[in-house]
Amino acid sequence: MGLVSGETGRGTFVRDMLVPAGHGVDQQPVADGMLDLNFNSPSLPSQTQLLRNSLRELSLAGDLEALLHYQPHAGRRHERAIVAEFLKCRGLQADAEQVLIVSGAQHGLACTVMGLLNPGM
Repeated sequence: MGLVSGETGRGTFVRDMLVPAGHGVDQQPVADGMLDLNFNSPSLPSQTQLLRNSLRELSLAGDLEALLHYQPHAGRRHERAIVAEFLKCRGLQADAEQVLIVSGAQHGLACTVMGLLNPGM
């Protein structure tokens, strides 16, 4: 009957009958041709196998215990140095002290805002 709209992972919603289908809560979260970054899931078939191989290599690297604990807020220095070296290969000059490794978008935005604003503002 079109009275409700369901979305996997979000729930079922009563549709506003004045809003045409596809323009309310039942609209697609992203436009066609765009990547949906709301969920951390592989978007290409080969990514699952790449992740499996990478996790296997990581588990054999001997550093797994350290990764099971909280990391420094800016990331570990040797990993920041690896990222800085990667950036140099891409034509961007950066050293490890200029690189932050954050735990997701919210952490990254919080670090950015804290770096730009003075206390008490």
